[in-house]
Amino acid sequence: MTETGIQQLIARELAAKTMGVVEQFLEVHTVVIRNDAPVIARICRAPEERLTSVYLPVEKEKFYFVFFLDTARKVVEWAQVEPFHSILLEARADTPTAAGLADLTTLTPTSQHDQGAIRFAALRHELSAVRFLPNPEPDTFERKLTNLLDYLEQDAAGIQALAATAEECFIRVVTIFHNGNGMLGGHTLNARSLRRISALGLEVVFDLYAEGKRFT
Repeated sequence: MTETGIQQLIARELAAKTMGVVEQFLEVHTVVIRNDAPVIARICRAPEERLTSVYLPVEKEKFYFVFFLDTARKVVEWAQVEPFHSILLEARADTPTAAGLADLTTLTPTSQHDQGAIRFAALRHELSAVRFLPNPEPDTFERKLTNLLDYLEQDAAGIQALAATAEECFIRVVTIFHNGNGMLGGHTLNARSLRRISALGLEVVFDLYAEGKRFT
């Protein structure tokens, strides 16, 4: 199916609300609409999955409303709220510039700041820092973590050096759940991921938030 065809299929379900989960969600939140069509943040079909995931942004929120489509049959099989995930590597050090940290690895930082740079208002950063965020697009926690580790392992020796040199070097997981019914769920780090994180000399920090309107 083309993106236009997918938009039309989802638009029909948003209007008809044949699924209870769609009706329930739309009672408290609104997906982003532009030119009379739902905006699509990402279309994803992983090799191991039968259905295509279509991520819709939600008005004034970070989490997503996701439709799962059988594109061969051109039907919507399910929909649900999916959390926002940001998973990145961050290294901080008591050094005047971030360049020294960046030079420890062949990977290119996504963002960085120097010690003393303005953070916001009158506050300044106490440490220099570099960050690596290879996949900012909407996705599941598991795939985002795997993609980050795949990326970091392209220069495992450099990341190990970064972890050994910096005062702080960690994988930061930021997740924003929809607090629809108070049952937020959580994250699982499987044994393979734990071994890969340990081999790189890294820690994991979780920042978890619950936002949005509760279901009525």
